[in-house]
Amino acid sequence: YQQALAIKIEFNDRYEQAMTYSQLGLLAEELDDLEEAKSNHLQDLQISKEFQDQHRLGFVMQNLSRLYHATQDQSLLEAMAKVLGTTVEEIKQALESN
Repeated sequence: YQQALAIKIEFNDRYEQAMTYSQLGLLAEELDDLEEAKSNHLQDLQISKEFQDQHRLGFVMQNLSRLYHATQDQSLLEAMAKVLGTTVEEIKQALESN
């Protein structure tokens, strides 16, 4: 995945980068590296937001919801709110519905 990401970055393929960040995030979760998972899932969120891809955003929100419920990391909510241009409270409500 790291090699694939490097190639996608080199060719400035932002949309495909999102999916690779997603896979890296899932892998990091499997390896119990939750900080790395957080970083990768937030990159996925940023790019999916740029492309306004509602389908991908739904998938990313599920990943981030699972990560938040596992960590209760308040900074994750803050980062999500910043990317999405909303409040932490609205993010919490969105995650509770997932």
